[in-house]
Amino acid sequence: MTFSRVSGTALLCAAVVLFTFVRATAQSTGDQALLAQIDRADNHRETDLAGYTVEELYTITNSHFNTPAVALVKVTYTRDTGKHYEVISRSGPSLLASTMLNSMIAEEQKLSINPSRARAQITSANYAMTHTGSEELHNRPCEVLAVTPLRSATYVLKGRIWVDAATKELVRIDGIPPQSPSFFAGKPKIIRDYHDVAGFPLATHSHATASGFFAGSTVVDIDYTNYKITQ
Repeated sequence: MTFSRVSGTALLCAAVVLFTFVRATAQSTGDQALLAQIDRADNHRETDLAGYTVEELYTITNSHFNTPAVALVKVTYTRDTGKHYEVISRSGPSLLASTMLNSMIAEEQKLSINPSRARAQITSANYAMTHTGSEELHNRPCEVLAVTPLRSATYVLKGRIWVDAATKELVRIDGIPPQSPSFFAGKPKIIRDYHDVAGFPLATHSHATASGFFAGSTVVDIDYTNYKITQ
C-alpha cells in the first residue's frame, strides 16, 4: 500500500470519527434543550396553576366480581393545600367501591401536597429521560421520551411520555411503578392522557391494569370532566 493510499484511508477514518462526534454532540445538546423545555412546561403548571375543581368518574372492575364499582368524585385542588375529595355517589361491590376507592383517594391526597408532589413531577430532577422519536397522538405532533425514575416509589413510572412538540406540555404517560401501590395486587400498568385546559396540561383519562394470583385482575378507569380553573 502506498503512502498516499494510507494517508487517504487515515483521513477518511478521521472524518468519520469527527462526523460521529459532531452528530452525537448535536444530539446531546438537542436532548438537553428538550429536557429544559419539558422542565419549564411542568414547572409552569406547578407554580402558575392556583387551583381547579374537576369531576372524576371511577369505574373499577375485578375478575372476582360480576359487576363493577362506579363512583363519582368531586375534587378540589389548591396549590398550597393539595387535593380535597368529596364522594358524590358510589355503587357496586363494597370491597371495590369503598375499601379500594378510599385507599386510592387517600394515596392521591398524600401525593398532592409537598414534598411528595415535587418528587412526583415529570422533570429531569426526578427522571432520566431519553428522546426516542416523534409521532402524532390525539391529533397533536409529539416528542416521545423513555423515562426512568431516579428513585424507587409507588408514585413514579418507568416507561414513556409524550409531550406536545410545540409547547412541551405532557400529552400521555405510559408506564409501570417500581413499587406496587397498597391498593393494587402487583405493579399496575398505567396510561394517563392529558389535555390543555386554559393553558395547563390536566388529566382527561387514566387506565390502570394489574393482576395477582389471589386478588385477580383489576382494571381502574378514571374519566376527568368539568374542569373549572381557579383564577
